[in-house]
Amino acid sequence: DSPAPADTAPPEEVDAVTPAVPSVLGHLAAAPGSADAALWFNPAKIADVWPLLDTYASTHRMQLTVGGTSAGIVKYYAGFGSDATRPQVFINLRRVPELNVIDSGSAAEPAADEDWVDVGDQAEPPGVTFGAAVTLSEVIETLTTLAPKHPNLAPLVRHLHLVAHWQVRDQASWAGNVMVCKNWPAFPSDVCTMMAAAGATVRVSSKTGVGASVPLESFLKTPLSPTSILFSLHVPFNEGKVFDSFKIMSRHANAHAYVNAGFLATKSGNT
Repeated sequence: DSPAPADTAPPEEVDAVTPAVPSVLGHLAAAPGSADAALWFNPAKIADVWPLLDTYASTHRMQLTVGGTSAGIVKYYAGFGSDATRPQVFINLRRVPELNVIDSGSAAEPAADEDWVDVGDQAEPPGVTFGAAVTLSEVIETLTTLAPKHPNLAPLVRHLHLVAHWQVRDQASWAGNVMVCKNWPAFPSDVCTMMAAAGATVRVSSKTGVGASVPLESFLKTPLSPTSILFSLHVPFNEGKVFDSFKIMSRHANAHAYVNAGFLATKSGNT
């Protein structure tokens, strides 16, 4: 971030508005009284997120963030940046450990924790699960490690390398990309196209617990409660199938697709 001009007062730190979240510190992201002033919260655990959503979701324009890179995309869409749409509250999920989990086991259940309720015995197909704060670079690294044993992951690795550029991928979460696609359907998301084609599923969470696994494509079409968050992405290994994806773009990096495509086929015998 650029430093504040010398004649601008530093951000004013304020106590968290909600006493139920004593570990959360809010501060103004710009000089008090300026048009860009906004509250910024840095919850340290998932239990701190829910009171913030309860407090602000219905009364303030709120944005969940991890890397903040979406500002470079949504500025091209109608209404972004106006006084009527500018976020008043930012909740930074980067440091929430429950959202930074990477699990390459066959199940996608979250670790036992007193803040969660049981999500049931629903099993997902063998695959790898990423928490919502995991960056695109971390997804690439994990899939690259797993691809030698699970070759259908290799096309995902190749395609993810074509998303933006490495500086953005180091900061941006996969969930942020999905939410941009959900909120601005005109956004030609590489992540949503290839993950939906690969049969990926997601889970949503609220203070009552983690919800059932749903196809990514269905999530994009379903309204999300303002007091819920996108929690995890499960990418199946797709054993016994063939997966591939393609992107036609104007240059090798930092370009939207002219055409995005993904294909998943079930093999019959040796065919």
